[in-house]
Amino acid sequence: MRSDILNQVGAMAHHQLREEDIVAYYGDDTFAFVLPDVSGENAKAILENLQD
Repeated sequence: MRSDILNQVGAMAHHQLREEDIVAYYGDDTFAFVLPDVSGENAKAILENLQD
C-alpha cells in the first residue's frame, strides 16, 4: 500500500515539476521538495496544485 502511494507521488512529481526540482520521501506521510530558484509564493502554489 505505502509503495503504491510513493509511486503515485513520484509519477505526479515527474510530470508536474521541473528536471532540477527534487522530491524526497521524508518519513510516514511526509515528503520534502527542493525547488531551486522558486519564490515561497510560487512554491506554495506548485505544492497546492500537487495536492489537488
